[in-house]
Amino acid sequence: MNKSIEYLIKTCGETTIAKGFDCSQHLKQLLLIADEVREALEHITISTETDKSLMDVYNNFHAQFMVLKVLRKNIDMQEITSISNKKELALELADIIIRVFSYSHINNLPLEESLLEKIEYNKTREFLHGKKF
Repeated sequence: MNKSIEYLIKTCGETTIAKGFDCSQHLKQLLLIADEVREALEHITISTETDKSLMDVYNNFHAQFMVLKVLRKNIDMQEITSISNKKELALELADIIIRVFSYSHINNLPLEESLLEKIEYNKTREFLHGKKF
């Protein structure tokens, strides 16, 4: 079942809003994208010392992000970040998508099927998915 990119963007955005998430907090949103990468890393095997070192650096970053996440739950802070250049930000996000598409294709991953499945699943999740962040 092919869906247009425009349809997928709109559906994801509408579901995100319907479930109570605030995407205007730019720094947090980009860090959450990085957090999804961390979750994906849980499904690969790390075998070399260099890869283990890279994972240590990434895990350190993630640990710091989690501390920020906990602090933000307990502090009523107004987000002060803003988008300085929408076109350039969109181009960088497009790079992220291109890398994901390329990686999926080269490794024969069922990305389209998984994307559509995850979109439908997210529509059924509870408000804020039980989270405050």
